[in-house]
Amino acid sequence: MTNVILRRTMFLEEGTRQLQIEIDLPYSHAPDEFVCEYRIIDGPAISLEAIHGSDSIQTVMIAFDAIRDALFTQFPTARWHDLPIELAFPRPIPYIAGIDIYKDIEKFASDYLAGKGF
Repeated sequence: MTNVILRRTMFLEEGTRQLQIEIDLPYSHAPDEFVCEYRIIDGPAISLEAIHGSDSIQTVMIAFDAIRDALFTQFPTARWHDLPIELAFPRPIPYIAGIDIYKDIEKFASDYLAGKGF
């Protein structure tokens, strides 16, 4: 039995074949360890994976990255509302270059989406 909390339908390039992406409610596995299961359903084929993290939010965030990577590997032509995988499961902006660079990238993205261009 699953506890699906998030679901997304994607289509392959030809638009007739559906993929279902499901993410289950994270659960506590041990002190400071949570598990979040997700699955990619392609017709009768189901790929089930489990993500481990230190809390429920972290496990869901890691699941998004894992789903993105799995889609790129297994279904690179998958689309969501005519949008590519990158927009169906966007990768978070890393902090590796520092908080100021992060904030600059975030502002650039916000300005771009607001129609202010580059």
